Amino acid sequence: MRNIISSGYTTDDHLAKLYNGHKTVHSTVGSNLQHTQIENATLHQDQVHLLHGHFGEIMSFQQQVRNIANKKFVIVSPDTIDDRKLLNIRRKTLGHCTNTDGNYFDSEQVFLYEPFMYYWYFQTPMKNIMNISILEWFTRDIDNVLDRLSYFLDLKLDKEQVNSIHLNWIKANKL
Repeated sequence: MRNIISSGYTTDDHLAKLYNGHKTVHSTVGSNLQHTQIENATLHQDQVHLLHGHFGEIMSFQQQVRNIANKKFVIVSPDTIDDRKLLNIRRKTLGHCTNTDGNYFDSEQVFLYEPFMYYWYFQTPMKNIMNISILEWFTRDIDNVLDRLSYFLDLKLDKEQVNSIHLNWIKANKL
């Protein structure tokens, strides 16, 4: 999702790699969110900042994130049993499957990726939290999601560019 949203703000070299099918998951080695990104967002609140990461990465910056004005969260969450089944299949395909992983994904992760957690933990109004089901990404047609993202973030996304990136992801993951 970072790649899709960032396409509305920038056309950096990162996107060129995606057009060629380069499999980039994390923006930096090991994690998505770095303390310098949080510092930038708190110091330069007159600019747009795209911060992305797993709940565990973001929560370690709780106070700093709380201090960012006009923040919005887009959560990709395992809302349904079908979402969780899809996650389990994907984890096995990627070779990230242990006996304990399934318990985490079916209980704790489901709870952490609910809008209420972001409302409570980061003191963010519910109107500034958008929830997208995992299943909505595992399809070739994501125009509905793109329309919702564009509206929520007040951002004009280039659907042709985004769909090209998304189709590369679909093909690379044999979905």
